[in-house]
Amino acid sequence: MGALLFLLVVLLFLTYAGYKWPGILLSYFLFFQILNNMMFQQVKLGSVKYITFVVFLPLLYYKLYSKDNFKNFIVRLFQSKISKIYFILLIYFALYALNNDTEYEYDYLIKFFFPGTVFFILTLYFFNNLKIYKEVILGLIIFSTLTLLFIILFKGFLYITTYERGEISENIGMGPIAQGRMAGLMGLTSLVLFFNLKKRLHKYLFLGIFILSLIWLTMTGTRGALLAMILTFFIYMFFNKNSKRIFVTFLLLIPILVVFIYYSGALDSVLFERLSLLTEDGGIQSMERYRRYIIFFNMPFEKFIFGLGPGGWGKYINNELYTFPHNIVLESIIEYGLVGLFFILSVLISGAYTVLKVLRDRESNLYLIIICLCWVYYAGVTMVSGSYIKGNVNFFTFTAVLICVRYALKYQRSRS
Repeated sequence: MGALLFLLVVLLFLTYAGYKWPGILLSYFLFFQILNNMMFQQVKLGSVKYITFVVFLPLLYYKLYSKDNFKNFIVRLFQSKISKIYFILLIYFALYALNNDTEYEYDYLIKFFFPGTVFFILTLYFFNNLKIYKEVILGLIIFSTLTLLFIILFKGFLYITTYERGEISENIGMGPIAQGRMAGLMGLTSLVLFFNLKKRLHKYLFLGIFILSLIWLTMTGTRGALLAMILTFFIYMFFNKNSKRIFVTFLLLIPILVVFIYYSGALDSVLFERLSLLTEDGGIQSMERYRRYIIFFNMPFEKFIFGLGPGGWGKYINNELYTFPHNIVLESIIEYGLVGLFFILSVLISGAYTVLKVLRDRESNLYLIIICLCWVYYAGVTMVSGSYIKGNVNFFTFTAVLICVRYALKYQRSRS
């Protein structure tokens, strides 16, 4: 009964937000399908979990449609270099699946297309208006908090430390890496808002959310998300016009964080235990993912021309289907050859260029900056976990957002 009430409250809020703040609904639509799926499965309605997709997509279209939006969407879809390379990669997926004609390759193609490609295209359409970016960021924080509340109330999250790492997804419905990534994003956005909002109540609120995200992150034991969050924040601090003030404030926060770490038992958490492994003799070299770099550099050069094909790492190297090298660059080169290399380098270079342009501009909107930082954060976590079909959908979605940002900035310059 409680889970059904939770679902109904969320759906009512989404309906209201769709009319009042469409960016909040868009945030749920693109980045919180895992919350959507868990809620429907909890009330035994998993077979109709995509009903939200069917119902809210027309509402988003109604609220965000305009003739100019559609024209700009067509331009971004067919003229953006990233979009062109993305669809070349999709064609490569399709041709490889048709050539091999096995269930594994077809399944890989389907998983790449949905939700990844579908969300990529929808993002190019809906992120046309910079005004909704504030709503999207608030949506990220709201639904991250609701996700944590849901797994605490209905999925036994408080017992997460009693499970083996490989058992968390089965018992909670959300794996430790997915939780860690969400917690890290929640922490990053709330911390940036803490440093920028003027009202004291808002500052305390987002500081509390940041501390909550740290607790969540330490309980998941996800190192990659923690390191990506820290690195992204320092990049933001380095380019910020108030970097000295932020740095001093950050130093003043350190005692609070030290007290939190000591009294919360974080030093005994899974996260600190896994971080301590890196400091032991041979710690990094003994990691399974370190071995993947050795395999990569020992591969024959001719394998990199066309690649091993989608899913080739699991099929030909690891001898276990649906396994990945857990590094987006390695995966791109190993499985997709020169096409993959050109694609991922184009994404990373173009994305970094757009982010630096926004961060260096003293007049950049706060929420536009946070959107760019979200891309940096996900670019970081893709280097240590996930793959094209599992875990990294948000990275490609935020890449599409940056395409929209780049075109919006060009439009603003042309008008000024």
